[in-house]
Amino acid sequence: MGKTSLLNNIGKLLPNNIIPIFVDLQGAPSSASDHAGFLYNLAREMEKSAKKQGVILPSLTRKVL
Repeated sequence: MGKTSLLNNIGKLLPNNIIPIFVDLQGAPSSASDHAGFLYNLAREMEKSAKKQGVILPSLTRKVL
């Protein structure tokens, strides 16, 4: 249906002031054993995705979550 193609190219279709962040929820977030672990893994994956695009996000700790 073109879902992956859309995800891979959506950054080209959006204005420059919007930065899409791709997170595969079947990866690390799905392996969490509790809510805090899920949020921690999700935040880490968001950091990694943003960093690939030159954006540095603040790190979150498990304690904060």
